[in-house]
Amino acid sequence: MLSPRAECDLSHWLDEHGEGLHHLCFAVDDVAAAIDYLSDESATSPKLGSGRGRVSGFVQDGNPFGVLIECTEFRRGDGAARS
Repeated sequence: MLSPRAECDLSHWLDEHGEGLHHLCFAVDDVAAAIDYLSDESATSPKLGSGRGRVSGFVQDGNPFGVLIECTEFRRGDGAARS
């Protein structure tokens, strides 16, 4: 029988680290460029994926206090306000 929290990467992370902030996500115009800029100099090329139907990826080796930083594709006119 499965627990209320289905087995997934996030549930494994919670089992290992406990409750808390897992990651912050920022909408950016160029995901690859943003990840490259924010990642540690020794990091390899960013591995991009698709989150919520958009290009996305995580900053590598630049996780302050263990919090992951995700960059995801920003699309103008999708209802998100931008200053």
